[in-house]
Amino acid sequence: MFPFSAHAIAFSLVVCAVSIAASIGSARLHRLALLGFALGLLYLVRPQQLTVVLPLALMLAPIRRRPLREWIGWAGIGTVALMVLIAAQALAYSRTIGAWTLNAYAIDTGGFDWSHPQLSNVLLNPARGLLWVSPIVLLAAAGFALTPPRMVPRWFVVFAVQAILQLCVMACCWAPGQGDTFWRADVGECAAAVACGPGLLYVRTSGTRRILVAITAGACAVWTSRLLYLLHVRSSATPAMSHLASVRLALGL
Repeated sequence: MFPFSAHAIAFSLVVCAVSIAASIGSARLHRLALLGFALGLLYLVRPQQLTVVLPLALMLAPIRRRPLREWIGWAGIGTVALMVLIAAQALAYSRTIGAWTLNAYAIDTGGFDWSHPQLSNVLLNPARGLLWVSPIVLLAAAGFALTPPRMVPRWFVVFAVQAILQLCVMACCWAPGQGDTFWRADVGECAAAVACGPGLLYVRTSGTRRILVAITAGACAVWTSRLLYLLHVRSSATPAMSHLASVRLALGL
């Protein structure tokens, strides 16, 4: 993705927020305020990515066992910073699109249908399905599934849960004005989870198995690059094509 696009910036802010949360300890409770500010910036760029608050809250839950006076003030400052930035964005929406809203996609260009998720389309569509276009996600899932939970860093888990939550959001989202790249671009904001999964596999293997993991990751990257080239450079692939036609096109048959 272009480094200054909303998607790339959102990815960076998600990683930044998780990094700040992971560094909060008994001597760094003041970073709760910084975390709230980082989440506010994330909301300004990509409001739907704020679902990361849920896994972050679980990761930071042990802080509640500390005396309230040690962390409530910093948490309050962070919450105020987040709320101020959300309010500022709502004000900006009222001036630019003429409506007070927390979700600009709900104004004319799309919205969310929470009762009819299209998860199969998000995952398997031959033109934009996550598992079809980016099969390395399966390798990442295997990394998390095969690694004992006690050996998975807490912030890896946050990235994984955030990715799952975003898949659910995308499955319920409709945005006709965004075109065929809408879901595929959004998935890039959760790339940290895809990086962590193969990493878990790689560090737990050695010798031939480690080489196999590396080759599989490379093959996935080649497949994804080939499909993206056909979709966006040559415009040879179309959303209506079948999976078999997509394979034939990718192989040049």
